[in-house]
Amino acid sequence: MLKINGIETFEGCHAALGRFDGLHKGHTSVIESVSNEKKVLLSIDKSKSDARLMTRDEWLSQLESMGVCSVMEPDFEDIKDMSPEEFVRDVLYNGIKVKSVACGYNFRFGKNACADADELKKLCNRYGIECAVVPKAMCEGEEISSTAIRRYLREGNAEQAEKMLGRPFGWKLVVERGQSLGRTLGAPTINQYFPKELMMPKFGVYASVTQLGSQLKYSVTNVGIRPTVGTDRPLSETWIPEFSGDLYGQTIEVRLLSYLRSEQKFDSIENLRAAIHHDGECSQKIYDSRKQ
Repeated sequence: MLKINGIETFEGCHAALGRFDGLHKGHTSVIESVSNEKKVLLSIDKSKSDARLMTRDEWLSQLESMGVCSVMEPDFEDIKDMSPEEFVRDVLYNGIKVKSVACGYNFRFGKNACADADELKKLCNRYGIECAVVPKAMCEGEEISSTAIRRYLREGNAEQAEKMLGRPFGWKLVVERGQSLGRTLGAPTINQYFPKELMMPKFGVYASVTQLGSQLKYSVTNVGIRPTVGTDRPLSETWIPEFSGDLYGQTIEVRLLSYLRSEQKFDSIENLRAAIHHDGECSQKIYDSRKQ
């Protein structure tokens, strides 16, 4: 069972240090560099305002799957004025009682983020703590970062976001009841409303995949406000052509593969129906090409 707490003694543990807000390839390289024995994560997040790249439940689930046994999330106000040595001595050495730590090359700590990863290594050496600094993670000549991934998602570039994340961007959310208009269009959909903290990708229609039990199904996902029929708040509306059944109340995972087109208001339900089915054909081709 994954433990979640503030600073807690975990003597002899091996800790990953950082923000880890999106668990992209850069983050996972740091976590994977930590010994699997008593692997803990010290998440230092001074900014809660940025849109998250995954829900908290999914974040915790993925950390547990990576062998993390405890997540420590200290109140930033409690540590922000510490000197670099106070952080290493009072938090890492006397507090958690770590055996080793790992961080990214750009890790900063201490009051006003005055110390860098090299300083962390020096201080850890003074207290007998092993310290590994993981180099910059790159993707096609660009540094992997949550900021870059958010930019790609705002542009509708699901493919580039996926390359940096190491997985297609998506969500696992409860299916809620909608207007059931999709059934009259021959394309029944599942409706999922975005929590406020989750990153909202560019509005539009995407080729997607939906996880149903142990099976992946190609799908079409509209992210936005459905201009033809309207909705009171942004949502994800997904049609799964090869599935028929009731998913209301279930938590379903949807992942975006490729941006197909912008949202548009059709002058008739018939034209909307034709567009949806064309989107389905496009999504199937994209999904099938990935399996080859």
